[in-house]
Amino acid sequence: KAETIVANDFFLGEFREEFMDNARYLISEAYCRIHQRIDIADLSERLNLSRDEGEKWIVNLIRETRMGADAKIDLEKNVIEIHRPPLPIYQTVIEKTRGLAFRTQALGAAMSRTQGAPEAAPAVVEAQ
Repeated sequence: KAETIVANDFFLGEFREEFMDNARYLISEAYCRIHQRIDIADLSERLNLSRDEGEKWIVNLIRETRMGADAKIDLEKNVIEIHRPPLPIYQTVIEKTRGLAFRTQALGAAMSRTQGAPEAAPAVVEAQ
């Protein structure tokens, strides 16, 4: 669907291949973050590629190490095994608390609105 829209767009038509490659990369990156064992045929279908094209594209993706993990392809089972090293504990804490200040401020504002009090939340700067 997106390929047709981009191909028919006056301004984006010439960037169709680049758009599709980047879209495939984003989809495969999100899919690989969620799953540790990936069926090549399923991922190829999601990337709108034939099985052979998908296999070549995935091999090139792993070869370029754009996936950021140790990935191995088992061609007998037609699956990709992704092994990620565990995150350090401080990194896990940072990821869990990243939006905590914003969520707390939003919760306080929602509580103020339900009580009928005027909304006066102090500005919070999120540290990264």
